[in-house]
Amino acid sequence: MLKRPGRQESLADKIYRFRGTLLVVAIPLLLITFVLYVMPSSTSNESVGDYALVNRKMSPEKKSVGSYAVIFDAGSSGSRVHVFHFDHNLDLVHIGKDLELFVQKKPGLSAFAKNPKQAAESLVSLLEEAESVVPRELRSKTPVRVGATAGLRALEGDASDRILQAVRDLLKDRSSLKSESDAVTVLDGTQEGAYQWVTINYLLGNLGKDYSKTVGVVDLGGGSVQMAYAISETDAAMAPKVVDGGDPYLKEMFLRGRKYYLYVHSYLHYGLLAARAEILKISDDAENPCVISGYDGKYTPFCLPNAILMLSYILALFLTFHWSTRKKSFEFFLIFFFFLPYNSVK
Repeated sequence: MLKRPGRQESLADKIYRFRGTLLVVAIPLLLITFVLYVMPSSTSNESVGDYALVNRKMSPEKKSVGSYAVIFDAGSSGSRVHVFHFDHNLDLVHIGKDLELFVQKKPGLSAFAKNPKQAAESLVSLLEEAESVVPRELRSKTPVRVGATAGLRALEGDASDRILQAVRDLLKDRSSLKSESDAVTVLDGTQEGAYQWVTINYLLGNLGKDYSKTVGVVDLGGGSVQMAYAISETDAAMAPKVVDGGDPYLKEMFLRGRKYYLYVHSYLHYGLLAARAEILKISDDAENPCVISGYDGKYTPFCLPNAILMLSYILALFLTFHWSTRKKSFEFFLIFFFFLPYNSVK
């Protein structure tokens, strides 16, 4: 039997006829190609760790340890140490149940103005706490910084310099952390206020936004008060000029793709402890009509003005109609007149 001659089959016809077979083969090839494309080019532990960290698919047991940083805050009322743990994206990682290790102790470095070595020794327990949470293999790569504030700024002569040098010697001789010579410094008022502004606005998620969306900061410390807030570029041009070597009023910072102009000022001696000390100095020679001239000691006042005040209060107390109100007033009366000690003056 003779076959009827037909037209030659085209490539398109062949693809159509074997479409099922081609589909079965193509799907695995496409999957393999996709996997090879998204995987890192290197199979080293570091590359795998970076890839897993970005894609958040690695189990906690295999996750890279990241990096650490140790910061000492040497304030006027006490010293504190902060230890932070970062992943490769510089996001904070928990240390135990908290986002940082925080330990503090009193007094501050300025309390040892006449004994720099003792000032440095006061940081030993904090240093040991910090090193205990940093893996041993990372300690030589973990930076440590010490920032002193108003307490040391207020010291006279070279007392602060001698304390700072003693702290540098301590870190060099007794610490396994990475310490540079410029890592122990006294922050000026502008730096202190600016760093506080950055911290608060970072926690509030304001960094990267317009300056008008940020918040101002007022910090009442032990030895000084810092005020910092962001202003426009126009207002920044009108900031007061610095005189007599004082701290600048303006601090420029570039954060998350945006430039900020910070108006910052630090009021030295206006801190909680410093202000209290100044008030006590002023009141040391004050006179009181209820105290005998020349008397020095503790004295519970009960002179005529106070007696009249107390009797008037008792009368008003018992004329009160509601017992609940009377009871609370009577409790206040007892606290006010009998349990508040009076420190007499000369």
